[in-house]
Amino acid sequence: MANHSINKLIFKITFGVSIIFICFFTITKFSKSGNIKLKVEKIKSEFQGRIVEIYATKKTLPTHLKVLLSSGKIISISPNQQLVNVADVGDYLIKPKNENIIYLIKNNKKLTFFYTKISYETRNSNYFPIEWKNKWPESSEWDKNRNDDE
Repeated sequence: MANHSINKLIFKITFGVSIIFICFFTITKFSKSGNIKLKVEKIKSEFQGRIVEIYATKKTLPTHLKVLLSSGKIISISPNQQLVNVADVGDYLIKPKNENIIYLIKNNKKLTFFYTKISYETRNSNYFPIEWKNKWPESSEWDKNRNDDE
């Protein structure tokens, strides 16, 4: 009788660990693909507008911009930190469709920045468009996980 209880307990523990592992694997896989899909949508986006606010979502240096579009709509973006560091309220932004670049019009000068960071893991993902894999290399310079065999 004791063996039967022990076997039942071992089965329950094994089953529970298996369920936890499957849930963890599923969540991790979908969260990675979701993050990459969000990155792709960010690159696909297109807008033009004037910066109306520069702000931080935490107690840090500013990381986000509110942009007033010509339609009157205000959007919040979190672009490349280098852009945020030099942007001022009143400057104008142009984000071309399907490009990981953004232009900052400041004092009648057009400055070019990459829009969002792209890790090498993202570049090599099946969810990242193959035609973009080698575009915008400057947006990955921060990533130390580069595989030099690529």
